[in-house]
Amino acid sequence: MGTLRSVQDRRVFMPGAHATVGRASSCDLVLRFEYVSSTHAALRWNGSAWEVRDLHSRNGTFVNGRRLVPGERVLLTRGGRLAFGASPSTWELIDDAPPRARAVAADGRAVTAVGGLIELPDAEAVEVQVFEAAEGRWVCDSAEREFEVGDGDVVVAGGLAWTMRLPAIVPRTVDPAALPVETDGHRLTVRVNADEDYIELELAAPGGEVRRLEHRAHHPLILLLTRARIADVESSPREQGWIYVEVALKELDIDHGRLALHIFRARQAFAAAGWPGAAGIIERRRGSGQIRLGPARALVVRL
Repeated sequence: MGTLRSVQDRRVFMPGAHATVGRASSCDLVLRFEYVSSTHAALRWNGSAWEVRDLHSRNGTFVNGRRLVPGERVLLTRGGRLAFGASPSTWELIDDAPPRARAVAADGRAVTAVGGLIELPDAEAVEVQVFEAAEGRWVCDSAEREFEVGDGDVVVAGGLAWTMRLPAIVPRTVDPAALPVETDGHRLTVRVNADEDYIELELAAPGGEVRRLEHRAHHPLILLLTRARIADVESSPREQGWIYVEVALKELDIDHGRLALHIFRARQAFAAAGWPGAAGIIERRRGSGQIRLGPARALVVRL
């Protein structure tokens, strides 16, 4: 992800999609030098590159030694150097990759998305998950509810307030007639024994690499949702595979808390296995009490 490093003290700063630089404590990168304005400059990911803009500072913003015109935006490239006013602090862009979603706690702790998934307060004691959903949305999912969040919103987990640092998502153009089961050529195979008390998952990548996930407590949920999607293949893409949560609870003989944990663990496992769009492997339909298997080319076979 995009990273600036101080030339003087090697301190590292990883901006979100939008970040401010200045002397004020409200800035994302605080530089407490008298030659730096309160809100001096802004950094932004424009969708393809990083850019810096001088915010009409008194003493100017410099890119590779050139002073920017007040309000001017300039693209940054890897190795480019930034200076603010006459301060002795110079910063180098050492990584020009896009920003990654993060959550920053009030105590300064930060959790960075893995596989498009943020788990709070941590992966071992998950209370909420924040992930990329369809149509350019970010969604927060807890045991109680699912709701949309945006950059700068606050989510409470583990007794801490977490501020979301979420890059903007540009929605892809989708053919409404296309069946949303393609995941860049990846394939999910659910393997189940005759008694259905052992279920393993096989995740195959387009290049032939196969990851096998041995039986876990959340695998019966994956099996249930995969069968629902396959049985509903003749329905329209938007209606395919949805089942009511209450039906899932009855079929799996679990409660709401256990279901939420299974959903969390399934997303974790798919993300760890490198599955594209792992955070959406199980989708919730807002306001309907329904869930389904997310986009996947999937089948069920006997062991």
